[in-house]
This record gives sequence, structure tokens and C-alpha cells, in this order.
Amino acid sequence: MEINIDKDLFAFGDNNIINIVFFSSGDFGIPTLKALIENKRYHIKGIVTSKDKVVYNDKRILDIAKENSIPYCIPSNEEELYHFLEPIKDTESEFGDNLYYCVISYKKLSDRILSLVKGRAMNVHASILPFLRGAAPINWAIRLGFKQTGLTAFRLSDKIDCGDIISSIFVDIDVDETYDSLFVKLSYKCADFTMGSLNMFRIISITGTGERHQPNIGVKSDILVAPKITLKYWDGWLSLSMIEISRLFRSTSNGLPCKLYVIDSDKNKPCDVFNAKIWNYEFIPNLEEGSEGVNWYPTECDGKHYIRVAFGYQVEKVMSIKEIQLSGKKKMVVEEFLRGFKYTRNNDDNYRLTISSNLID
Repeated sequence: MEINIDKDLFAFGDNNIINIVFFSSGDFGIPTLKALIENKRYHIKGIVTSKDKVVYNDKRILDIAKENSIPYCIPSNEEELYHFLEPIKDTESEFGDNLYYCVISYKKLSDRILSLVKGRAMNVHASILPFLRGAAPINWAIRLGFKQTGLTAFRLSDKIDCGDIISSIFVDIDVDETYDSLFVKLSYKCADFTMGSLNMFRIISITGTGERHQPNIGVKSDILVAPKITLKYWDGWLSLSMIEISRLFRSTSNGLPCKLYVIDSDKNKPCDVFNAKIWNYEFIPNLEEGSEGVNWYPTECDGKHYIRVAFGYQVEKVMSIKEIQLSGKKKMVVEEFLRGFKYTRNNDDNYRLTISSNLID
């Protein structure tokens, strides 16, 4: 059959609607789902999602599915997902099968599910592959100081983020970009990008050409992986430079975790310890001689107005903590915290505070 790409594949009449099963959880895929629903070129035949809470949107994917009377599944196991997907049939077009599976920010699919979708699953990943494969590409792009990241659409395979590339776009990372701002920026760019990539995926499926293998960088490097964020992500952050701490802080919405030790001045050893987070800080000139490259960093606190912490392998500046939160308590500006903290509110010289970033015992 002779195919006129311009005329036939992009003349989306009733016979050329692309049928979609949409997989996504959380916030990231919501702008894309809304765009697919609004665009008459696409028909959402089913949605696979979770009960995850949303942060940047007022409705979950589950809520959108219900509002638009779209069949949905929140699978608790592989069997439930298989029995939801198996009955979803394609609407034949003049070009053959016309059912595709679009996966955005969803967990790895099992081999059994991949066999069911028969090579018609497209995944969208928030980086320029092969860089930053893994669960947290947005976080790591900021932490590693990337000036650009992007979106990559690829054919889903049994290896995580390793399938053949369908399309990709670059997105600039601003100098003071935060995780929140980059997440929202990429999620909205993902809508148009995904629709264009689905069109290309359809052409590739019909013609058998157009995909490209992911390039082999040839070296093992941290820039190739973006593992899930765990406590290890922050462990030892006080050993970092000023620029590295700034990137780390901006790369999540979780502040800077630390341990607040209370030292008994007479015994010169900890008598209490609290898990805490630093939510605001500034770097100021260091007026005291610091200590380089040690596990316990000098902390200066007057018990009323400030907590200052040495960091990194330099002595020119210190971190002045502006806002802190003990685990289970509310965020407080440091003056308010010191007035209410039981070890400092009476200006007791028997105790002193020490901040540590060693989070893993």
C-alpha cells in the first residue's frame, strides 16, 4: 500500500482517531491527559493510575477519569492490570491496528503486560536519554548543574528507560531553577510533546522506520543515572561547596535534612538528638576560624538570634540558618525556634547545639 505521509497519516478524520490507553500517576501526566481528552484526534479507551496525592493540580488523574466517564483501573497486582487491559480492543483503521499505550510517570510494567501491549507502548521520560535514566531525572538534573534537560519519548522495553527513541526536545534550566518550577515547566511542555510523539509513533508503527537506538556513551557515569530519592541523597551534604549545597536545596521540595545534637558542655558529649530540616538559609562571611573536612562541623549559636554552621572545605563563609523545623513540629524562623526550644530558651550555658548532616548511621 502506498502511503502519503502528509495527506493520509495527518488527516485525522473519524477513521484515523488514535485510540489510547493512558498510564500515569501523580501530577506529571495530568496536563497531557487533559490535552488528549480535549483533542478530538485521540480517544482515551482506558486509564491506569493510582491513588497518589497531587501537589500541583486540584484534581487527580482518577478524578479526571471519573468526570469524563473513562474506564479506569487502580491495579493492586499484575493480574488486575492484565484483566483490565486484555478486553480493550482496537478500532481498525485503513492502516491496521490503531491502539497505543502511553506511559508517563508510571511504575515499570511486567514482562506479561509488555507482551500484551505488543510493542505499542510509548513512554515519556523527563530527560534527554540516555542521560538520567531512572526515577528522579528532574531532581538530578538540578543537583548535577545541568543547563538543559528535556523530554524523550521512546518505545517501552523490558529495560528501564532504554527503548528506541521516537522523539526528544530540549528544555532550558534557569540559573535559580527549583524542583517545583522545573517539574511544572516540563509537565506542561509534555502535553504537546506527547501528542506529537504519538503521531510519530503511529507513523513508525505503520512504516517500520524512524526510531533510533539510544546512543552508547561508552563510560559509566553519574550523569547516566537518576536513582530514586532516599536519605542517602542528602547524606553528608555539609561537606559540599556553596554551589553544590544550593543545587541540592533547589533540587527537591524537602529542605535540607539534618540532625540537631544537644551537647552537654560539662561532659562534652551528646545528651539529646533531633531530626530536623533547614528550610531557609544564607551564606555569610565567617568571622571565626573554621575546621576543614571533618565529620562534625562547628556550629555557633548564641541561644537567641542565630545558628551558624561551617561547611565544605573552605573557611571564608558559613551557613546562617534562617528557618528550621524539628520532626513532627512546624517550621519556625530561627529566633522563634531558639526562644521556645527547651535547651536554649533559658539561655543555659550547660548546653550547646551542633548541626550534623551525617544522616545514615
